[in-house]
Amino acid sequence: MSLKQIHKHYEGRVHPDRENHDILDWSSREEQHCRFEVLHRILQEEDLAEFSHLSLLDVGCGMGDLRTFLLPRLPGLDYVGVDVTPAVLREARRRQPDARFVLGDVFARAPFSDRLFDVVFCSGVFNLNLGNNVEFMRSAIPALFRLCRQCVVANFLHARTADKYPHCHYYQPDAIRQAVPGDASRVRVVDDYLHKDFTLLIRR
Repeated sequence: MSLKQIHKHYEGRVHPDRENHDILDWSSREEQHCRFEVLHRILQEEDLAEFSHLSLLDVGCGMGDLRTFLLPRLPGLDYVGVDVTPAVLREARRRQPDARFVLGDVFARAPFSDRLFDVVFCSGVFNLNLGNNVEFMRSAIPALFRLCRQCVVANFLHARTADKYPHCHYYQPDAIRQAVPGDASRVRVVDDYLHKDFTLLIRR
């Protein structure tokens, strides 16, 4: 993963008058929330939404939009957002001064202990074309899994979409599933919400 590429892509998009989803290069707020709705559905299906205290790490948190989406639905949520781009986090802190945001790279030297969070969520992190996305994905998934007590939930752009952007990378769900070590029954692909997207669930 090239931090220089990531910083270059996102730092120029940060502006106090720009909408959150646009800073993060999502096509719309509705599509961004659609991905969050999949996570919420998974939490309900896995009986995690009933936790009186659910700790969640949002990797690549951006503006912390997941927090504002989930708090009304999960009153007991203990949210922590982590991101590698300082300019993005500065703006996130300005917009949500009461949220906990951490600057750090969980794929290089995680600023957290193993199994510190019930759920680790990763949305959009794998989308930018870095030139080594497959290798990055294969090392990133175990790094995310080390931080969770219950499950990892991550989404990816689907290779089946006809409208591909050159600055993005697209994946086949089966290839992602095969990259997860261990028992295949722990892994589930959710593929029923957006034609150009799918979500991976990995249970502990």
